[in-house]
Amino acid sequence: MHTVDLIANALGEDERTPLPCATEGGTCCLTGNVCECIPRKKLFGKSFTQGNVFSCPGSNFVGVNAWYALKYKWQRMSLWLVDEKTFVRPDRAQVREWVLHGVDADTWAAFVTTSYKKHGFQAPVNCGRYGLWLFDELTIDCRDNTWITETFTGMCEFQKRGVSRPLMESLTASPYVIAKIGLKTWDEFLAFAKPLTGRRWKFLCYLLPSKKEIENEGCVAGS
Repeated sequence: MHTVDLIANALGEDERTPLPCATEGGTCCLTGNVCECIPRKKLFGKSFTQGNVFSCPGSNFVGVNAWYALKYKWQRMSLWLVDEKTFVRPDRAQVREWVLHGVDADTWAAFVTTSYKKHGFQAPVNCGRYGLWLFDELTIDCRDNTWITETFTGMCEFQKRGVSRPLMESLTASPYVIAKIGLKTWDEFLAFAKPLTGRRWKFLCYLLPSKKEIENEGCVAGS
């Protein structure tokens, strides 16, 4: 199953953009599925630059599920998680909960965006509580829950000790900031962070709690 199928199946009739023409059997250029289709040019114009994602680039057809999914504005303009029944638009705290504690669904896909400009239909389809997340244009592997939980817990502890999200993202600080945090804390943070940096680290930085959540002890992984 492709993510566009999950999205299309989760949408109500009032959420689906009507088809622009009659359908016919064909092979969807995006998914490669043999299904009811419309002409490819009805959905993908010359301005579409992600042709590398097509499973069957030689086909002149696109499936109706791809039409419904890509025409649904929230798959591009929101954070979302879709399973076989529902399309949910969560806040960052809910995404954090799912990443740390898992998704209660047999089949699902999820997209996290910071720009609200890119389509999320390339999000991988997962089977199981922990899976792959699409973070803007990066695929983040969160299947190793032990690594995710331990790393995030450590990040939260350093955040409480004064290491801000921007510092965690850059791993650099001015002498003034280091003095404010404390040289010991900064050195301990670098020793902790440097072996862990990468795509997953970047995603977890995004998921770090706000100052208000820290004050309310809302950032403790596993809580």
